[in-house]
Amino acid sequence: MKKSREITKVILFTSFMFVAMVSYAEDRVALVIANTNYQNATINNASAISEGIVKTLEGLGFRVNFLQNSDRYSIDKAIREYRQKLRNGSIGIFYYLGHAYRVSNKNYLVSVAPSIHSFNDLRSHSIDFSRVLEEFDRNSVGKNLIVIDSLSNKYFHDERNSRFRKLTYVDAPKNSAVILSSRKRFIMPNDKDNFIFSKIFTNAIQMRGVSLDYMIRGIKQTVSSQSNGSQIVWSTSSLVKEVILNRPLLMAGPSGEKRVTKSGKKNVIVDVFFGTDRKFKKNNPLSTRYSSGMGEFSYGLAKVSIPKKHKLGELESPKWWKFEFKADTNKHVILKKIENLSMTSFFEKMKSKMKKTKNEDIFVFIHGFNVTFEDSVRRTAQLAYDLNYPGIPVAYSWPSQGTSIDYLADKDRATWSYPHLKEFLVTLNKKANARKIHVLAHSMGNRVLLNALKDIDSNAVRLNQVILAAPDINSRIFIDQIEPRLRRKAERYTLYTSSHDRALIVANTLQKSHRLGQSGKEMVVIDGIDTIDASGIDTNALGHSYYGDERELLFDLYNLIKNGMPPYARNLDKKFKDGAGNYWSLRQ
Repeated sequence: MKKSREITKVILFTSFMFVAMVSYAEDRVALVIANTNYQNATINNASAISEGIVKTLEGLGFRVNFLQNSDRYSIDKAIREYRQKLRNGSIGIFYYLGHAYRVSNKNYLVSVAPSIHSFNDLRSHSIDFSRVLEEFDRNSVGKNLIVIDSLSNKYFHDERNSRFRKLTYVDAPKNSAVILSSRKRFIMPNDKDNFIFSKIFTNAIQMRGVSLDYMIRGIKQTVSSQSNGSQIVWSTSSLVKEVILNRPLLMAGPSGEKRVTKSGKKNVIVDVFFGTDRKFKKNNPLSTRYSSGMGEFSYGLAKVSIPKKHKLGELESPKWWKFEFKADTNKHVILKKIENLSMTSFFEKMKSKMKKTKNEDIFVFIHGFNVTFEDSVRRTAQLAYDLNYPGIPVAYSWPSQGTSIDYLADKDRATWSYPHLKEFLVTLNKKANARKIHVLAHSMGNRVLLNALKDIDSNAVRLNQVILAAPDINSRIFIDQIEPRLRRKAERYTLYTSSHDRALIVANTLQKSHRLGQSGKEMVVIDGIDTIDASGIDTNALGHSYYGDERELLFDLYNLIKNGMPPYARNLDKKFKDGAGNYWSLRQ
């Protein structure tokens, strides 16, 4: 009996230590300081920006200490407390938004004081940033991101001796990365460009699965583009291991997704609305209930499970070479449930979801060649999850045979399906009351989409972002017969191409015609279409699903769909094609 009690104590102690270690490893702390209400140097509209940063960090699991318009004593105290909370295994973010200046190769952060009339007043009410970094260097045990968003102002400029210049470069403390944002020119209190960095940083840290190094690189390039070079971002890092701020477990995902527990492990359920003209076979297993046959149009709602250890860009499935012959909820993206709905119920549920998530945007995905119904909704869920899409994900599934040997059959079925997609888009536009409708078509799915859009009256539908990913369609037919009839039906058209797309190379050979999704000498570059050459990124074996598999492209899609950024403001290089005009290429 005594031995049994001792064993029980050991088990309880071990369990307690395990829970403590898990909590310890996932501890996230943040200090946000927003100083904008300076005497004679106020920066307007800063409260909403700083509160947005705080809300975003809280959504990512950070315990945030938020200071606004604080004096030097309060800031010093808050920094000490923040430093003490950085424990081994924890992640911290220190974000300063306010005026900063440089004197004698040192950076100073300016507190809010009752009155500042001279340089000596300014110096006495400022925090020596180098001293802050030294303190972090001596005491840093957790991973630490230090961000200085400097709002330098003419009020702090001494024109006689040019004391005040852009911030100087600093070395990162141990286990830290430092980002310094500085302007080449003095800002005005109501300038809309004051918060370019703040907005881009807030959006970037929400990108799921993106490493901190890659995120910083994207921020630097995007800020430079959006500010036309007037704002510069420096960074330095001493971090050795990869840091990912937004892992799937730490943040609620698209459309108010719910977390479910099975066998003690947490996964995520994504609701995917769908429209399909596949033949329904009610006695079939769930995965083939909507078959490869051509049938009546159906509306419905699917539930897809995303595994806890999901990797960005991957559509996890059982692999025979790993001796995986059955889908595992804890390893794979799985279709869990299908609910057939009438048109009325479909839109009632959609509006209810919009009300619940407080987001009225819709993202429609149209799959390509060799895709089953099951894989079409799984891919839609994966894209929505990886993009952290806050709106409603919708799959349109046409009756592809779902096999690699039925290319010609799929081509015919894509042509047969386009009138149904046309009606679906018109109905969606009319009945969903959506704020924005985005559409992404892949491969042969572009044949369905483009023929539908070609025939839709411009008054019947208005789309926001229309994305043509690796389109398998004759380039000349697109230029001569389709593109002229696309105008005024969408806010922006984006075409992703690649010279390494082997599936399109095969299609080119079979049909003896250049495909719209191919780059190279015959790449389509025309007014009204933003052409993005994705040849520079690594792709999978066929190089054909890069739109959902590659981090670089997912990050670009994120900025395009969620933020509505034009190409010049994204992480792209501007190129020129002789006789055609400008296009863009993805940076590696």
